[in-house]
Amino acid sequence: MNDAFSGSTPPKTLTTIEAIRLVKKSLNDKGFYMLNVISALEGENSKFIKAECNTLKQAFNNVYVIPVKPETPEIVQNSIVIATDDIIDFEGTYDIEIPEDTI
Repeated sequence: MNDAFSGSTPPKTLTTIEAIRLVKKSLNDKGFYMLNVISALEGENSKFIKAECNTLKQAFNNVYVIPVKPETPEIVQNSIVIATDDIIDFEGTYDIEIPEDTI
């Protein structure tokens, strides 16, 4: 579980593809990586979660987003992001749209 913050933002070194690959390498076949991400799900304030999900999708087969307040996707909120190669049926996941040019 990654819940590391420096002020209100995570340390950038934990959001890189290199860091994500190291996390994945440390997991077993059914392992998963959970992150607490503070971001809106949609709109101008959603850039961070979309970029992080895009990075996770480069290393893991499945990325699930479970927001605290799915009914208000435009507000900044906590969301649990789960990355895994396993298929898991979670209740309350949010299907986040990620443009291809999001880094």
